[in-house]
Amino acid sequence: MTSGSGFQEHHNTVNMYGGTGNRGISYDQRTTAPVSFDAGLRELRPLLAGLRAGIPEGDGRTLDEALGVLAEPEAQPQNRRNALMAIIGVAATAGTLGESVLSLARQLLQLLGG
Repeated sequence: MTSGSGFQEHHNTVNMYGGTGNRGISYDQRTTAPVSFDAGLRELRPLLAGLRAGIPEGDGRTLDEALGVLAEPEAQPQNRRNALMAIIGVAATAGTLGESVLSLARQLLQLLGG
């Protein structure tokens, strides 16, 4: 395809023929863990906002409640773990939309020792 400027534009193309569990191209896979829980939480907030926009309202409320627990400075580790498990559950059911949230939430769970 050429644009009006005469330059040729290249776009990614994915062709899938049959199979199961096809993922296509995913650009937001994490390769490094956050350096601290707080740093990971700062990364998680915008990812949750993006995920929330594409899921049912009830699942969105689950994410909101979990984020509230994670943001509490005095939250007990078990409560944070439960909140992360709730986020992981919602992200896992969201398919490719939830992959980056799922990856980061699992890494935060590891930082908590779980």
